[in-house]
Amino acid sequence: MRSALAALAVLAVLGLIVWWGRGEESARTRRAATPDAVTAGEETKPGAAEPAPAPEAPPLPPDPVDRGHCAVLLRVLDAETEQPVASTVDLWRLDAPGNEHWTAGDQLQATAEVPVEGVTLEDLPAGVYRPVCLAERYCADDPPPVRIEGPLTEITFRIAVPRQLYAYVKVVDLRGVPVPTGGVRGGSSRRWGDRTRTPAWSRPRAPRKGEAVLILGGGGGGGGSRSSLPPKQIPQPAEGFRLGPFREDAKKSAVRHLYTIEIEGCTKVLVSVPGVTTDGSTFLGLSVPLATVPGDLRMPDGRTIAEAGGKVSATFIAVALDASAPAPPLSGHPFHIYVTVPGFKDLSFEHRLGEPVPSLAFEAEAEAEAPTGR
Repeated sequence: MRSALAALAVLAVLGLIVWWGRGEESARTRRAATPDAVTAGEETKPGAAEPAPAPEAPPLPPDPVDRGHCAVLLRVLDAETEQPVASTVDLWRLDAPGNEHWTAGDQLQATAEVPVEGVTLEDLPAGVYRPVCLAERYCADDPPPVRIEGPLTEITFRIAVPRQLYAYVKVVDLRGVPVPTGGVRGGSSRRWGDRTRTPAWSRPRAPRKGEAVLILGGGGGGGGSRSSLPPKQIPQPAEGFRLGPFREDAKKSAVRHLYTIEIEGCTKVLVSVPGVTTDGSTFLGLSVPLATVPGDLRMPDGRTIAEAGGKVSATFIAVALDASAPAPPLSGHPFHIYVTVPGFKDLSFEHRLGEPVPSLAFEAEAEAEAPTGR
């Protein structure tokens, strides 16, 4: 009896050892396979641990402005004509004291719409302030700091307002010879986005230790307007086609002014003039016969674009000239090609002189879904 019980005990121990060994081998197999499975993009099995998401930064704490018993009457004048100017004004308090969450530094105390007759701001603490007038030209320095104290301080800021500017574009052929005539289509403008409202001279305030830090990006792109004026066929003067007048940039927005020179049977020249350009800036554009760039484009079935009822246009973007340097070579600059064929989506691509004529792959326009009645 004792020997039978001993034999049973030995068998039980052996069974446990075999079972444990198989389980450990299976676990090792799963552990070894895990990196390969993740690399291969296998889905995580239910119940498996997933990486914890990155914690979100807490929002910035409030930074309220101080209030006081001072008032200011603000007026804005054109520094050249002494005429009143309406403007949005950001009034910055210099070296504003810190608070529970923020260190000392320059702080935007108030933003006001100042009409030509001026405006009064109240509840200001006494101190030194500096304005940013958004109606002022972008390249001008902001008005100097002023002190505000007492029941009422009257302050008149004189600003340099944006000017009306002109630019020029010289359009040449491959030999560098100016084209004799061209049609100037222009006057459209495109706002590329609002600039930052924080002036470069400001001494920034910072969250105290332990507070979140938030970095704000710049303004986004904007829309524009398109002139409907027909192009005017005029001879090209020695200094090039005159563009403008266009308005110089103010502090608020970055604007580009777009002009197109159209030459019959040849490629167009697009001139994009930034609103911070120097008055009288000159650009250089290249125009070649349209058959040269990009060449004989055809449909996949062998028809020309014209035979398919389509149209090809090519545009060269003019480059700005440096008055102190020789004119740059233009042959290596790309042309922007636009192809429109009825029933197909428009194509656009870049092409340089000397490159082979590309093969075009058209995509049919999606048919409009028929409305379903009930």
